[in-house]
Amino acid sequence: MSRALACPASLKGVLSAAAAAEALARGLRRGGADVDELPVADGGEGTADALFSVLGGEWREAEVVDAFGAPRLGRWLVL
Repeated sequence: MSRALACPASLKGVLSAAAAAEALARGLRRGGADVDELPVADGGEGTADALFSVLGGEWREAEVVDAFGAPRLGRWLVL
């Protein structure tokens, strides 16, 4: 049996790194591989999600205002 590592970064606006790793691993397993999943991030979009998948933590949210003064929901991870 072959071994594989499914370690993609996020696909901006389409899949999180964890979801991409899961999809990639599913396909590799169908092909008979023994697969480990390890979502990665480069410090940009998806970094907090990748950290959460490994370290856990607590997500927090708050109402914030964007650069145009429009209300938005801000989200961050407390480790």
